[in-house]
Amino acid sequence: MCGLVDAALAAAGRIAASTVPRASQFIYGRIAQFADRTGVPLPRYKRPLYPRQPSAQRNLDLYMWAPHPPRATLKAPPGMNKGHIILDFDRRIIEH
Repeated sequence: MCGLVDAALAAAGRIAASTVPRASQFIYGRIAQFADRTGVPLPRYKRPLYPRQPSAQRNLDLYMWAPHPPRATLKAPPGMNKGHIILDFDRRIIEH
């Protein structure tokens, strides 16, 4: 439950930056279940975060607990924080 609370607070911009990586990864695991590419403009470096499978075929364990989830292959551009990139992806999907 604490991870979900942290994730919600991170999405709202109300917790410290040090909490962002854990919170963004937790909420990403939940959002990946329903993320839809349609109508969400994203920079190329964030596109690997989109699940490849149709939503009905997505497995929660892959996005939350697998050793190599899509978020693990994300390459942050120089000067950018991977946790903040994932958090921005989370926010864009929720707002869409």
